[in-house]
Order: sequence, then structure tokens, then C-alpha cells
Amino acid sequence: MKNRFPWYHIFLLPFAMLWAFIHRVRRFAFRVSFLSQRKYTVPVISVGNLLLGGSGKTPFTIWLSNFFAENKKRPMILIRGYRGSLENSSGILKNGEEFRYDAKKFGDEAVLIARKAKDAAVVVGKNRAANLDYYFPRFRPDLVILDDGYQHLKIARNLNIVLFDSLLDAAQYCPVPLGYMRENFSALIDADIVIFNRVKMAAKENLSELEAKVKKYLPPEALIGKVDYGTDGLYDRHFKQIYTKLDLRGKKIVALSGVASSTSFFLLLESCGCQLVGKHSFADHHSFSLEEIKHLMALAREEKALLVCTEKDMVKLRELVDTDQLYYLNIGIEFLEGEQQIVDLLKKHFF
Repeated sequence: MKNRFPWYHIFLLPFAMLWAFIHRVRRFAFRVSFLSQRKYTVPVISVGNLLLGGSGKTPFTIWLSNFFAENKKRPMILIRGYRGSLENSSGILKNGEEFRYDAKKFGDEAVLIARKAKDAAVVVGKNRAANLDYYFPRFRPDLVILDDGYQHLKIARNLNIVLFDSLLDAAQYCPVPLGYMRENFSALIDADIVIFNRVKMAAKENLSELEAKVKKYLPPEALIGKVDYGTDGLYDRHFKQIYTKLDLRGKKIVALSGVASSTSFFLLLESCGCQLVGKHSFADHHSFSLEEIKHLMALAREEKALLVCTEKDMVKLRELVDTDQLYYLNIGIEFLEGEQQIVDLLKKHFF
């Protein structure tokens, strides 16, 4: 059996232990009120993870926001706005029907959430407590959702939701620099709901190993849900559906992805029966150049294929290039297990 841990891990172990210890002490300091939390009368829900990088938080934040909106609750979503020019200050991207579309200002994830979250205010800026203080009187939401908020302990929350990427090798769930965790599994002491995503795409052995690690630290009353991504087809830069899911069977695709988990994007396209003749991965939140896109458009023409990106990439690319050759794959989460229990818990606490 192949050794999953390279020999040099022995030298990285002390740094990983130190990293994990620092974050464990920090979380403990907030739990015992040595470090103070801001408490609000409005309910607060955190959607986050234990990893550096993405675990599918954005689609789940959209699902959660829309669940409350469909049940007559007005949510406010606080998001950092990573790599947007307002990240270090603040700005309100959406307030009800008012929607200011500018990925350079607000960041790609914030624009994506604002476009798909119904009746929600979306506020960007990494100082979420200050932003909540400033924008709450203007919008008066019924609840607040902290996107990527599990480590943002300065704000007290009523519910913590933690997501795990089932595609990531369970052996990589170690503190940096040994793996990709910004906090160790012991941080699950504060979790109320755990969501395993990309479940259908994951190897059963890997999912079972990850579940075992999580359940070892999870409070007994915490709920577990399992989700995957689904799609209804391809949309153009004007957010108009051009191809249904059934239309995609047999289509030749050149795929480009600037998200944290390109693998899941490629697998979802393949699950629709697409023939991927090109896979092009870029770093998460990649700032595309016009030359890069023109090159990929040329490759797609040579292959007589469709050029398809993620929706998060499209919110930037549609501002960069005016073309009808580019499409995005519209996705949403599909619950496989635990939906009713989670819905019942949300209704119990927030209605």
C-alpha cells in the first residue's frame, strides 16, 4: 500500500502542531469570554469551513438565503468581497431589488451571491461587525448570514454551519503546512450542522474516512447533511438559458475554471454527458486577461466546441469580453441526506 504521507512531513509536523495550537487557544479564549464577542439582537448564522480555500460555501449560502426569503424572512449576507476594491472598507452590493453589478468593486463571489439570493441585502468588507453596525439600521434584516464566518469569532452567532469537501483526500485534512486545514477537527466543538458536499463525486472510501474523523469531534446533538451539485444547463453572459441539461449530452466542451475545486466542475460537466476536449484550471479568484480568454475562444473554435466556465468566473468575464461564444454552467445544491432535519432545525430557531 502506498504511503500517503511523504517523508518530509516529519519536519513539517511541529509547524502544523503550532498552527493548530494557536487557533485552538484563540477559539477557547472566545468560548470562555477572555476575548469578547459582539452580540446582536438579530439572529446570526455562520456558514464556513475548516479549510483554506473553498468547500462549496457560496452555493450553500445562496440556498440558505433563499430558504429564508421563500419563508418571508429578510436576510442580510455579510461577505468579505475577496479581491474586490471594497474588501478593506465596505459597500452594499444589493438591497432588496437594488443591485449594483461590479465584480471589480465587490468581488466575484459577492456578485454571484447578490444575483442569486432573492430579497437579500449583500454587504461586502472584511470587518463584518462594523458593517453590521452601519448597515443594519438601513435594511433591518430578520437575520444575518456570515459567509465564510466560522473563524470570524468576534461576532456571536446563533447557529454554526460547517462544510466539508468530500472530494479532497481525507489525508489532506491536516493543519497547514501538512494539509489544508486552518483549524483542526477540535474546532467542531462549536458546530451545529455539518454538510458534506460533492458526495456523489467522491470515492466512498474517502467519504467514509472523512465522516469518521468529523464524527469523532462533532457534538452529539449536531446534524449532518449530505449534498451534491446539480445543473439545469448552460447560460450565456446575459444569464439566459441556451442549452438544457439534456441538450448537453454529446456536446464538445472546452472548460475553464478559476474556482477552488475545478475537479468538481469538470466532473459535473462529464456527468451531463459532455465530451471535454479541453480542461483549463486557474487559481481561485483568478483575474483573467483578455489574451487568456481570446486564446481559449480560439481553442474552442478549432475543436468546434462550446467554451464553458463557472458562474463565478462569468461575473468577471462578462465585463472583460463581449462575446456570445462563452457560456456558464448553472449549478445549485441538491440534498441527498438530512434536508428535512436541517429545515426543521432552522424553523425551530428562526421562525
